[in-house]
Amino acid sequence: MSYELDHIETLIARDIDNSLSPEEKRILQSWLDEDTANQRYYDTLKSTWALAAKAHADFIPATEKNWEIFRRHI
Repeated sequence: MSYELDHIETLIARDIDNSLSPEEKRILQSWLDEDTANQRYYDTLKSTWALAAKAHADFIPATEKNWEIFRRHI
């Protein structure tokens, strides 16, 4: 079966969000079963999503301090 990557990525995102319909779950599972590379891609996106969820959106780097440390090392 032929799948559009954009559509599959949308299904993966919705799967991670637990918002897939039963038909969408069937389509995603069919794609996953088609090739082990698909499963690896899915796992990679899921891991990336999990890492992004842990990121602090309000993080503000100490830019000046870091530049000063960098300047001392060069």
